Amino acid sequence: MNANNVDVEKLSFEEALEQLEQLVQRLDAGDLPLAEAIDTFRLAMALRTHCAGLLDEAEASIEQLQVQGGEPETTADDARVSGIDYSDNDPFAEADEGEEANPGLFGDNPFGDE
Repeated sequence: MNANNVDVEKLSFEEALEQLEQLVQRLDAGDLPLAEAIDTFRLAMALRTHCAGLLDEAEASIEQLQVQGGEPETTADDARVSGIDYSDNDPFAEADEGEEANPGLFGDNPFGDE
């Protein structure tokens, strides 16, 4: 599978997801030459972006159908299909006055040295 011969935008969600899974397996194997690994990673990211976009479109369609049908709309508490909300764990967010800054994923010391 070569990044030059794949038109990601024309793939269905299922086709893109299948190709993405195959690329992840190839990358996980760790036996690709560096240049090929980089090309494979680029293609995998393009496929991931395409899949996320298709999921966002599907979510918007479902929400529109719910509005038209009188069903309740999704709320902020609903699970996000397209990704993870990192707003509560932003390591670059400034602390409010009187609060400590967010230590991020690894705490104050990312190297684990005390």
